[in-house]
Amino acid sequence: MSRRPRVRDRSVIQHGARVGATPLGAAWLARLRIQPGRELSTLDRGRELAENGAVGVLTWAPGHVSARVDGGSGDGTQAVLLRVERLGHPAWRGAVDAMARAPQLLADVLDGELPDEVVAAAGGIDCLIPAPTEVRLACSCSTWGAICSHAAAVWYVAAHTIDGRPATLLDLRGHDTDLVGAVRRRAIRNRSRAARTPVDPGVDIVSAFVRVPAPLPAPMPLPERPGVLETLPARPGAARTIRPGDVHALAVDAARRAWELATEGGDAALGLDADTDLARRVGPLIDDQAALIALATATGIDAWTLARLGLAWRAGGAAGVGVLLRPWAPLTASLTPGIAALTRLGPVRSRQNLVTCVERQVQLRLGRDRCWYLLRDEGDTWVLREPPRCDPADLLRDAGLVAPLPPVSRRGSARAGDSRQLTLPW
Repeated sequence: MSRRPRVRDRSVIQHGARVGATPLGAAWLARLRIQPGRELSTLDRGRELAENGAVGVLTWAPGHVSARVDGGSGDGTQAVLLRVERLGHPAWRGAVDAMARAPQLLADVLDGELPDEVVAAAGGIDCLIPAPTEVRLACSCSTWGAICSHAAAVWYVAAHTIDGRPATLLDLRGHDTDLVGAVRRRAIRNRSRAARTPVDPGVDIVSAFVRVPAPLPAPMPLPERPGVLETLPARPGAARTIRPGDVHALAVDAARRAWELATEGGDAALGLDADTDLARRVGPLIDDQAALIALATATGIDAWTLARLGLAWRAGGAAGVGVLLRPWAPLTASLTPGIAALTRLGPVRSRQNLVTCVERQVQLRLGRDRCWYLLRDEGDTWVLREPPRCDPADLLRDAGLVAPLPPVSRRGSARAGDSRQLTLPW
């Protein structure tokens, strides 16, 4: 006849003994009372088993604690395993670092104690005691959906063990079975880091106060021109869409703008919006058809639209691009000079800052800088090519759209045969 296996070595809790007498033990026991699915009768039965010596000696290891529980008549001996997640790496490193800085703390932990300094370095009691979600209970009694009395008994004995030897928590939740080796390695690393870090002796406060500051060094001379950049040492892979010429052009542009910031003041066109900055980049490429087509392919903007932006930049800079792209509404009286000048070519109509002669496909636009800009209709698109002038009549004469004024004599009279008198500004 086979004999039922018995638990020979038992963990006994004396009747009436207080379990959870220390803060760590009490916190451990409190976690049991909020386990999902627990019943008061089950917890009482677990405590009864623990007090009657039904729980074998607990085996502690990083991440789990196990024991065998004699459930009494009919239940047999059950194997219980409590799986507990280990401490987070920051908390574990904090505890090890605290013991590395103060060897006495390591001696206390080896004696079974858990000093407050180590608890604080590990994040406190709430961090050391596993949360309900960090615990998995398993018992061979096949109780599903709730904690069984065997697991409760092991939990009670574990709380009693933690009361007597708090350092057991580090064995359970730590990352190294060799705690002494982990602390030694951390101490060696700290000493090595301290040796590499130079010690700044500082400056005596009295000496710093009475010391006369040395004069600042003379500023370095500014370069006369932007630096010359080297081309890329290697071409990008065939699968990449980056072209070395584009990268070099961007680098050259950045170097030129940096030089302008250092030598000429202003913002080197860094405050431009995207459209105006694109016009600035296109301006030098107007005469390079291949480069213009490549830029159109890269930006997804047709080449003619890019050319219009570049021409506007060439003619009037940022103000010219603004006139091309952004109509505005000045006072009606502000358009009078433009209307009077353009009426000489034919009937005109005005709208916002635009004065247009439809018969000649010519348009004058008043910029926000109070200068006049001349645009021509080229393929149903207005194009700005000429620089602006303050007088719209001068703009039309420079463009050859109206006859120039006859030369005047030094006395202010017109040429012979012309009786008109001109009033000159000087």
